Amino acid sequence: MKNKFTKGLAMTLTVSLLAVSLSVMAGCGKGSAYKDIKGPVTENEVSTWDCIWFGNYWQNTDSNGDGKVTEDDNREPLKWRVLEIDADGNAFLISDKLLDIIAFNPDEIEVTWEDCTLRSFLNNYGASANASGIDYSASGFMKNAFTDEEINAITVSTVVTEDNPVFGTAGGNDTQDKIFCLSFEEAVNPAYGFVKNELNGPEDGEKFIFTEEDPTRVAVSTAYEDGKEGFPGKSNMSPAAWWLRSPANSAQYPDHVSGGGGAYVASLHMDKYRMCIRPVLRMNLKDASKLWKYAGTVCSDGTVNER
Repeated sequence: MKNKFTKGLAMTLTVSLLAVSLSVMAGCGKGSAYKDIKGPVTENEVSTWDCIWFGNYWQNTDSNGDGKVTEDDNREPLKWRVLEIDADGNAFLISDKLLDIIAFNPDEIEVTWEDCTLRSFLNNYGASANASGIDYSASGFMKNAFTDEEINAITVSTVVTEDNPVFGTAGGNDTQDKIFCLSFEEAVNPAYGFVKNELNGPEDGEKFIFTEEDPTRVAVSTAYEDGKEGFPGKSNMSPAAWWLRSPANSAQYPDHVSGGGGAYVASLHMDKYRMCIRPVLRMNLKDASKLWKYAGTVCSDGTVNER
């Protein structure tokens, strides 16, 4: 009787210790839970972002071996930098790389973020949602990058686009979107890990007004993007310019970030000019814990610790 009791007790203790061990293992290590994820840290002018894997999109894998990356190839996991996260797990994310290339709007007309085709492309909106009447309900970014479950996990954000800080060009009405682009103000927000430089220009009659270039805003392209018509970079994985949603010196000229990381508040790039996109979104990492994984860190000095 004593031996049975001793064996039973030993087994119970073994199971209990194993449960504790597994619990500790599950809780240790960076990024094992949303509480381990933090916002960007800037030290000595170098910013470091925690990253997560979420969704999939065409990037650099030539899976069919035809020498190029297109929609016929396999999609790869998407890496997102964490710009902000609160105690409840609500996170603001930006894509690590430049994911596609498209016009802000293909027609030379004055548009705001609300009625541009880029907004429709990112969110799979229909023809009635943009000034050019183009239907992206079956061909846009969101449905190609995420499953239905992942789409449901993305927060619908109230997107406020401020007026141009120099020229006063109207930013337009607030919108409700799941996927969007940064505004000029967000692209120079130190809380997101970006350097806030003073504006330069215009000089010698130029109409360009922009911040100094800075590596905190630099992003590189992918082979998928590189193969598309109008790609503004030089080659795969090179820095390139990307759209902001804010208006520039005219409602026909959107703001953008240059390949070197300068944030433009006035430019001569018309809506129809094709430029790269670097999407942003919000989601609750606690509620969507089964849909994302920790991806390590990236630094503005080029250091990458990927997991």
